[in-house]
Amino acid sequence: MFAAMKKWADREEGEYDPVEFYNKHYSGFNRSRLAKTDNALYRSLSKKGLLDIIPADKSMVERTRKIRRGPYRYGNDPLTYYRANHNGVTQNELKKVAPTLYEILRRRGSLKHVPYRT
Repeated sequence: MFAAMKKWADREEGEYDPVEFYNKHYSGFNRSRLAKTDNALYRSLSKKGLLDIIPADKSMVERTRKIRRGPYRYGNDPLTYYRANHNGVTQNELKKVAPTLYEILRRRGSLKHVPYRT
């Protein structure tokens, strides 16, 4: 059904370039699939700083996007978001119902615009 894949550890004499070996035997594999299939080749590419030639896993790309999104889920101005969605909520209540928004406002020094008490 499938031809046996050649492993990096079983390469022939003269095959020393891990990028060329990847392109020849594993083209199209993403990083996690390569690591599971031929870990020696994956480690060789990693040690040489060449993992960028291998497509990233979709899950890894999605995690990176979520991390970068950070405070921008509240738009470029979290205070405007607060006023539109939580106007009149005190600092203590905001800390309970929207702790991330509270922390962003606190770090930016914008809590002075949120009432301390009602």
